[in-house]
Amino acid sequence: MGKTVDFINTNGNGRVEGGENRIIKIDVTKPYADTKILAYLEKSSRSLNASHGQNFHWELAPEWIVLLDDIRDNPAKVTDIAEKLKIPVDVLTDGQIIVYIASVGRAKELSKAKRRVSKDELDYFAEIARLREKKSKKSTDK
Repeated sequence: MGKTVDFINTNGNGRVEGGENRIIKIDVTKPYADTKILAYLEKSSRSLNASHGQNFHWELAPEWIVLLDDIRDNPAKVTDIAEKLKIPVDVLTDGQIIVYIASVGRAKELSKAKRRVSKDELDYFAEIARLREKKSKKSTDK
């Protein structure tokens, strides 16, 4: 499989039940991948319209959330990506950042680091917390 951005459907309760039919893998090497990523982001809690009942619970995979948070917390990284994409920093979207990261090979690193979990059930929020804690521990160990 090529470089992918993964979305999972959390049923609105933070759990993924039903296995593979609840996971979407978008291959960023295919045409219109950026459009698909943006469409799924609009179906997630990251959408501007989520507070108006338009959250269909398609969330970025936990490892993507942690990576995106890490980038957003580092102004130098955000500026670098904006410059490479020739987009002003203040209008750079999560979708553009995700497509950029995936297209330069970071998705492969994420898939190797991905913890193996049951395909039938995944605790979405616990996985995000676990990855954030792991990242925090690495920061304090340095």
